[in-house]
Amino acid sequence: MKTIFSGCVLLCFVCLSTTARAQVGIDMDIHIGNRSAPPPIVVEAPPEMVYMEGPRVYVAIGIPNDLFFYDNAYYYHVSGVWYRSGYYRGPWVQTDFQRIPPGLRKHRIEEVREIRERSWRDYREHSDHFKGKHFRAKESPERHDRGKHDGKKHDR
Repeated sequence: MKTIFSGCVLLCFVCLSTTARAQVGIDMDIHIGNRSAPPPIVVEAPPEMVYMEGPRVYVAIGIPNDLFFYDNAYYYHVSGVWYRSGYYRGPWVQTDFQRIPPGLRKHRIEEVREIRERSWRDYREHSDHFKGKHFRAKESPERHDRGKHDGKKHDR
């Protein structure tokens, strides 16, 4: 009986020590919808996007938001969190710091804001003959479709 008990204790000890060395875990997050959507970007017209040499991204000027454009995607920074979208008004999906443009990762957000302010001043002062790269952000296709006429005659 004593031998069986000792054998069981030894077997438990071997199993536990093997388990402790080979800890394998699975971590999974499943989110339905955008659980932490940022505040919306509310502007009267699509913002002007000006290229910033340091971070090598376009930045929205003349609006109070940290909005950037790089490689056909918009990036929005709010309260220390980064979001990504195909359009400047969203819908936004939270993204990891490692997935934002490399030029933005190289600078603290405060530095990027300083560069943005210099770009904004330069654009304002030379708007008639601004030589830097810039473009006006485009609305999403859904926003354009709202104004299309259905071809039918309507009474008013």
